[in-house]
Amino acid sequence: MAAAVTSVLTAPWWQVDDAGIRSAVVELDRQAARLDAARARLLAEADERGVGGASGAPSTSDWLAATTGERPERARARLVLSRALQGVMAPTGAALAAGTLTWDHAEVVRRNLSRLPADVDSATRDEAQAFLVEHACERSDAGGTCTPGLDPRRLARLGDALRHRLDPDAGERLARDEDAAVSLRTLTCVETDDGTWVLHGCLDPVLGATLRTALDARNAPRPAGPEGRIDTRPRRQRDADALATVLDEWAADGLMPQEHRDTEGGGAGTTGDTGRTGDTGIREDDRSSERTRLPGRDRDLSLPKAARRGPGLASRPTLVVTASAETLTVAPGTPGVDPARCRGLVLSAATAQVLACDARVVPVLLAPDGTPLDVGRARYTFPAAVRAAVLVRDDHACSRCHRRDLPLQVHHLQAFSRGGPTSERNGTAVCPPCHRVVHRHGWRGEVLGDQVVWHPPDRTPAHLPPPPWRPALAALVERWLDRTVRAPGRRSA
Repeated sequence: MAAAVTSVLTAPWWQVDDAGIRSAVVELDRQAARLDAARARLLAEADERGVGGASGAPSTSDWLAATTGERPERARARLVLSRALQGVMAPTGAALAAGTLTWDHAEVVRRNLSRLPADVDSATRDEAQAFLVEHACERSDAGGTCTPGLDPRRLARLGDALRHRLDPDAGERLARDEDAAVSLRTLTCVETDDGTWVLHGCLDPVLGATLRTALDARNAPRPAGPEGRIDTRPRRQRDADALATVLDEWAADGLMPQEHRDTEGGGAGTTGDTGRTGDTGIREDDRSSERTRLPGRDRDLSLPKAARRGPGLASRPTLVVTASAETLTVAPGTPGVDPARCRGLVLSAATAQVLACDARVVPVLLAPDGTPLDVGRARYTFPAAVRAAVLVRDDHACSRCHRRDLPLQVHHLQAFSRGGPTSERNGTAVCPPCHRVVHRHGWRGEVLGDQVVWHPPDRTPAHLPPPPWRPALAALVERWLDRTVRAPGRRSA
């Protein structure tokens, strides 16, 4: 084993072409996964024999941390997974030994299986494990083209969806957690000695996502000036400037109170002595001529709203929540219902229904496999409905790098100038860096099922996505419902 590692370390890799380097890296990762499986088997055997105790350590994990220099918490986690891979997670251990998934994948599978509700039957647990392993493993077709599985982060989100679908009380539990998060949200603004302010707080998921959306709409780097000077502000400074813009627009709309009022005396946003809800202290007939400025801001707030705002900014941020029609109409506590999602977070049906009461709903008709049906129009710019369909299909992430922390743009897979339609099947969500790479270097994308396949410009094998998981998940949930919830003598749905 040592000789094999030495040969890799000392090989003249500078003489190898690009294709050889790529295949060597892939093969090295595969063998690293197999070594992880071998180490897990040895560690489980050492724990079974009590090697740590025989060496004078309090436990096997303590012995492992002291012997290898690994952090104690990481050693404990490695031992827990090693035990599971030799027991109930043997199918996952076999895939790890074959090198078709990584240690991180196996940890995601273990974590999701351990979080399944206690009343989920053993047959469903076995199906859940096989389902996660199947979508984590890479595949090879007859032509030798490899299809990678989901990366650990995307597999974790798939496991999250699986757990919520298999939890009869998921909706009620999520609603309770959301209520608790609202009751625990805090915000502290402390003025320092030099007059600056320090903010610290904790927001519930919906409020945090709303704030993040409002800042993202206003924190883009400034365009280069006439001298070609680029915007060098870091993200945190652009966020602070975006918050100032939000407050500026709020004051411009006449929503900022002119003086502080205690809630006991008719606080802001309540009906006080004026007899009007949310009175700002400015009479309606005075608002047209009132010139209000925030400290340090030079925007003329007496201009019309359309002139005060930058292009494309609305008075209320658009918070994108994806939910099925069933989620918006189902009775609370109904098992097996797919939860709503917002910026990668899971929301209860109750919260989704509350948000839908005061939202602009863009209906997107989905096929049984989760593929949005075509809602396009014959125009270059993607309409709101088509853009919504593309974002739903691509899971509100860049289809090329899968990042969520950057703004998304909708790209024509077949150029509009070459006859490509403006439709869901010809569009995909990409982040600005990937959008530039695609156009500069000639990457070509196509939609297969409900996922986008990217073809590199150097004619190497396409970046094939894993097979769609929604139909398999729906079938698994249906079998679980038939065995448990719908079975005679069991809790009815």
